[in-house]
Amino acid sequence: MRPGAAGSAASDFRHRVGGPGCEVVLHMEAVVGETSRIPVLGRLRFSSREPYSVFLDNHIDLPRPVTWVLSRELLSEGLHTPVGQGDVSVFPDRPEQAQVLYLILRGLDVAAVLRLPAADVRRFLNMANRIVPKGREGEHLDLDGLLALLLRPEPPV
Repeated sequence: MRPGAAGSAASDFRHRVGGPGCEVVLHMEAVVGETSRIPVLGRLRFSSREPYSVFLDNHIDLPRPVTWVLSRELLSEGLHTPVGQGDVSVFPDRPEQAQVLYLILRGLDVAAVLRLPAADVRRFLNMANRIVPKGREGEHLDLDGLLALLLRPEPPV
């Protein structure tokens, strides 16, 4: 993989803030081999209802996008240093002021390497942090409601 710009200038940066979340449409690239890249239209989404998570929808121009759930903290740290293990890894093209963020997604039999415009990811994370500041995620979780759901007796069959 060679670092470089991931089409940030052409990135269609749209967002909405004011409700419980925000989203950004991204023009990403799937890295195929050493020199080939395939354009992928994607979307990052955040909701205050799930404050630790970020949703990445791939191929939003198709009838059935593929959605990955990522850690907001992992995405943020990945702008500065390589992070992640297992299904998701993130690393910048360079540690200081990254231009491109590489995202490696691993499934059962496949893996994908995506190039995301780092500036758009930074703006998205800034919006998410305005909605739910870092360190205050717990204030947005309904733990009592979750506990009540888990402890609710099952209806008879």
